[in-house]
Amino acid sequence: MNKDIDLLDKEIIDTAPPAQRPVFITVLCILTFSGAGLTIITSLFSIFTMGQLETSMNNMNEAFGDSDIGMDFGNSYRWMKLSYVLNLVGSLLCLAGALFMWKLKRLGFYIYIVGQLLPIIGSFMTMNSIKMGAFASLGIIATIIGMMFPIAFIIMYGLNLKHMK
Repeated sequence: MNKDIDLLDKEIIDTAPPAQRPVFITVLCILTFSGAGLTIITSLFSIFTMGQLETSMNNMNEAFGDSDIGMDFGNSYRWMKLSYVLNLVGSLLCLAGALFMWKLKRLGFYIYIVGQLLPIIGSFMTMNSIKMGAFASLGIIATIIGMMFPIAFIIMYGLNLKHMK
């Protein structure tokens, strides 16, 4: 009789349903998969077309030189290259983090945060390479606006950490 109860207990324990992923985490992960995928594609395209960008930047540097348009094209080009690489690495980390969070692993959240911060750092470095002027102001405004989605997603994932282990 005791043996039957032990078998019954073992079946109940073994057949317990796995933790279900909340719908909100599912939606966030799907949005992250699509956003990271698009960013990976555009980052790869940017990296593969760097030669054309360098030619354009050199032509602009020759045409405008040290004029008052507010940009050092050679210096900006160097930072843009780094920014494209940081975008690619950041997107890959966001994708990896979302895959972990899809499986309800808390580690994914921390990977995701690093993946979101890298492109922001790259954007600020690129904007910092621009001399203060109209271009710099517009670039800084665009970078700040571009930070709204990453911050919103970090907050939304963070509010759902209680569902992850």
